[in-house]
Amino acid sequence: MQNQIANPVEAHEHTVEWTAALAQKAVQGDRAAFDKLVDLFWPDIYRMVYFRAKNPMDAEDLAQEVFLRAYASLERLRQPERFRSWLFSIALNLVRDFHRRGRGLRLIKSHDASKEAHQPEPVDQNSESALEGVLRHEFWREIKSFTRELPEKEREVFCLRFLDQLSIKEIAQLLDRAEGSIKSHLFRAVAKLRRRNRLLKLVRGEL
Repeated sequence: MQNQIANPVEAHEHTVEWTAALAQKAVQGDRAAFDKLVDLFWPDIYRMVYFRAKNPMDAEDLAQEVFLRAYASLERLRQPERFRSWLFSIALNLVRDFHRRGRGLRLIKSHDASKEAHQPEPVDQNSESALEGVLRHEFWREIKSFTRELPEKEREVFCLRFLDQLSIKEIAQLLDRAEGSIKSHLFRAVAKLRRRNRLLKLVRGEL
């Protein structure tokens, strides 16, 4: 399967230094540099908000709002090398607001009622076999069931690490917590994951 949680962090498409240079130019008013950052990080941000909003239209709106807020707040970005974690912090706050307003609960109920017709990662059905589609659907169903059972802090860290593919350092920056605390929450979440045999087999591609 494509979803390899056992190896959570893939190499960044570009280096941190390259991203920081673009962010610095954007802070200085270079709109083209910011547009490049949007192109670079849109898939990551969209995937993050989609998993949490459960609805493609809301995910699209939330992702657009993330970049609108980022652009409006560029003058407050003091450390361009932290652009990625800063962007994810904006997204995380927007998702929290989204759920506080009560829309999230209604969407989840609607989502469940429709037998989870949409997946966290949209799939081109022509590019995969029927079996792969079933396994992908089951994978996300199991992931959602598992994360709902985790305490809030463990769930937050687990999702940021394995689904959003942020590093420990980036998560610590985003949540303003010590790296040791992040590792502790992550360790407990992964220990619980290892007790979910069905989910582990899906993660490892053994089904």
